[in-house]
Amino acid sequence: MRRRIGMALAAILFARPVAAVDLVRIATIPRGESQWGDGLPIGDADHDGRNEVYFEQSVPPFSLNGWEGWGSSSLQPVMHYQGCHPAAVGDPDQDGLTDALCQWGGLAFLLESETPTTFPSRIVWGEPLGGFPGINGYFHDADQDGRQEMWIVRGDTEVIEVWENRGNDSYEIVTVLGQPNLNPGTLAFGDFDGDGATEIVVGGALNSLFLWEATGDDLYTFTWTFGFADTFVLVVTSALDLDGDQKSEFLVGGETLASDHRVSVFEARGNNTYEPVWEAVGDGSQVFTYVVVGDVDGDGLEEFAAAVPGAIQLYEAVGDNDFSLIGQVPFRDTNNAIDLADLNGNGVDELIFNGDFDLDGPIRIDLYELADIQPPVLIPSWYPSSYQAPPGGLLAVQLELFNRTDLVQPQDLWLEVYQGRGEGGPQGPLLRQKLLRSQAPLPSRQTVGRELTLRVPPQSGEYTYQVKAGTFPAQVTDTRWFTIVAGP
Repeated sequence: MRRRIGMALAAILFARPVAAVDLVRIATIPRGESQWGDGLPIGDADHDGRNEVYFEQSVPPFSLNGWEGWGSSSLQPVMHYQGCHPAAVGDPDQDGLTDALCQWGGLAFLLESETPTTFPSRIVWGEPLGGFPGINGYFHDADQDGRQEMWIVRGDTEVIEVWENRGNDSYEIVTVLGQPNLNPGTLAFGDFDGDGATEIVVGGALNSLFLWEATGDDLYTFTWTFGFADTFVLVVTSALDLDGDQKSEFLVGGETLASDHRVSVFEARGNNTYEPVWEAVGDGSQVFTYVVVGDVDGDGLEEFAAAVPGAIQLYEAVGDNDFSLIGQVPFRDTNNAIDLADLNGNGVDELIFNGDFDLDGPIRIDLYELADIQPPVLIPSWYPSSYQAPPGGLLAVQLELFNRTDLVQPQDLWLEVYQGRGEGGPQGPLLRQKLLRSQAPLPSRQTVGRELTLRVPPQSGEYTYQVKAGTFPAQVTDTRWFTIVAGP
């Protein structure tokens, strides 16, 4: 069931038709993520123009993983660090080196890169945690003094700590935000009332929202609160302007007392005054009702996605304070984060979430993208069992082909092995080319998968394995690649 609140006459006069949006799986990360409470950190830590996604692996040894888009929706693991739940990625001390805010055990800490072109790898700051060892964290210059603050929401306190850099790798608490019954969880930042100052919206385990405004250097004033009558476990996020009315929004997902889910959109009704202008209530609930914002159809306008039982639903504005369901994808997770981000650099955000499970939990991450910009046959999975193998040994590789059309598609499939790395595409000389299947028919709207066993070259070094679908040897419909290291 969907219910709209306070729809203005302008929404009737200027409503625009909304087209259905179909997303298809374009890539697979063979690691499940365990990111509770907030989204997946996204950033370009090595400053090469390619975004990475960071997450805690969902199975032992629970390592921090960083995966980067290397072109043509090919994703490559580029860093890991055992013992880190990542909360944020940025550069809070502005030294040109990327920091990852992490939590592990009884410690919150910063991992920093050694150089501007490498990934976070060394601890440069830490702070003991008491009680339940969990945090949400953010890097944001809310007071607009030119320095990012480090916002830490601990799992065991009723306050929000705001830390600021006081020199290279040195931080101090500049303020602590608290209110009775705050029980904070997630934060959303933006100028929601259009007065030029940044507001911070806080959602938490109880039924109330709290809002502070930056009113000076390291100064934050509590200005507003809102209590839901029947909704709690509130997850908040921000939007620049979903409906084109020149107002920023913040969005809230939560669980009702009837164990249903509610998604609400809030806008300003005056200085430091806000109200819900639209909401959707639906059957069933889960641990977190995640809501994320991004451009899923490449039109330059923001849409939002909400994770509800059984599906991630996509919504788009059809008028002032009016939103319509435009599509959805299957969703089996009940606890971990979703996100919208452009990892392949084509200007359209991918929807990122846990896509498959076994008895131990999530085992892979799926990336879905707008179907209309995909080839008729695409390769949603192409990854090895390990990204390191003995020279001359065997390598197991997972492959999937998907025919997204209504027609049977005959396709050649072939393998090319190159010496060297595949960042941005294979870089070294071609060592081998092999036809794997010849004009085999792919059934309409079906995924065909298989496991291949490939031979690793006998010499130590880096090798890139590229698979191509199309007409052998030169007409390529779609392609993916990965790089392995042969040797220790």
